[in-house]
Amino acid sequence: MRDNAAAWLQTVDWLLGAALFILAAALAIAVGVAAYGLLRLARWTVGRIRHRFDVARMQTRPQLRPATGQAIDDYWTCRRVWAKPTREESKR
Repeated sequence: MRDNAAAWLQTVDWLLGAALFILAAALAIAVGVAAYGLLRLARWTVGRIRHRFDVARMQTRPQLRPATGQAIDDYWTCRRVWAKPTREESKR
């Protein structure tokens, strides 16, 4: 009888230890998932705040002046000067 009770207690002790280990692992995973969710929420919130700030700043900027003839000429001059042929084009 004592042998049966001792074997049962050892089995229960082992099962309680395993259950405690599983519970601790599940708790650690739950804490990790919660921390990850909070970090994601914080990053999303900062992004939304930054976006709203950028939209407000863009709405307060003055409109750009239309390009003059000289500015357009300067643009095309830069395009022609910096347009270098590729190796294949230069070999032809």
